[in-house]
Amino acid sequence: MKKIIFFALSLILCSTTFAKTLQPIEKTLGKLTISIDPRMELLSAIEIIEGQNETPFKNAYTQALATSFLSFDSFDAVELTHNLSKSNCHAPAAFMLHLAQPQSLSQTSTYSKCLIDRAGGVVNLEILRQAMGLFAQKSGFDRYWTENRDTFKGIIDATVAQAEGVDWIGVMENYMGSTQESYHLVIVPLLKENHHQSVAQADGTIKVYALMATDSTTYINRAALESSVWYEFSHSFITPLVEKYSQKVDSTASIFTPIDFPLHQYVGDEIANAVSLRLRASSMNQTQYEALLAQQEDKGMSYTPALVEKLKEYEVLRALKGTTFEEFFPQLLEVF
Repeated sequence: MKKIIFFALSLILCSTTFAKTLQPIEKTLGKLTISIDPRMELLSAIEIIEGQNETPFKNAYTQALATSFLSFDSFDAVELTHNLSKSNCHAPAAFMLHLAQPQSLSQTSTYSKCLIDRAGGVVNLEILRQAMGLFAQKSGFDRYWTENRDTFKGIIDATVAQAEGVDWIGVMENYMGSTQESYHLVIVPLLKENHHQSVAQADGTIKVYALMATDSTTYINRAALESSVWYEFSHSFITPLVEKYSQKVDSTASIFTPIDFPLHQYVGDEIANAVSLRLRASSMNQTQYEALLAQQEDKGMSYTPALVEKLKEYEVLRALKGTTFEEFFPQLLEVF
């Protein structure tokens, strides 16, 4: 009997230690939290197996990831994650943000209809969740996380050093005339494409995420922060407004040449790009700003210059009358 009690206590202690260990490594700058998240690292461990022929193992981070997980290629989580990514490359990351940390991977928020549709049903998401939990357990993910905490901390410290001196969220919220509950910049070194996610919580609040890759130096430098932070986080204000005025957005469809992604996404991206440029304007001289603006059409953002001019009108109204971005938004749609 004593042995059984001792074994049970050992399991509880082990579980508690596991829970304490598998927590994000993070620092805050005002309302901005910069972190490396175990959920995203677990996803990276699975995806590095899937894309092992594409990943350059050139630094300590990628070498550790490859050494720790490439031999677990037979686990169902690898194929299931690949299947979800084929529906949308951002879908696996969106899925992870609805889960608890890898000690349980329990679902913590309601999946969006878009995510369910991309997975082919909520049952498939549950199958994937269980497969990821098994992968985390059998691959020794907790050991990998513990052994590499210093590496993760170094990435965070170096990125925070690059980010200091700017109130990233304060500047954006002042421009928008509204706020969000929280902002999380999650560093995912092997991420193929930066993107944003907004996840509704059980208490009605919304967590806003910007998922960002590092460069070859394994941290996010100042130039990358300037080009991406405001662009990604401004979507949390813009996307709901695009949906609010969806009929107006849809009425512009005939003027567009065929595009490779949904119209609402395209319009939102153009507006977010223009907002980001206006927020960056104060940190560069006129020559630099005009050169950056001239590059936008080459990047496929052909409406950005006109949107920038319209935003200058908004800035005047904001200064004179306290007009908010939401109030002015219909005028931005007149550009399209």
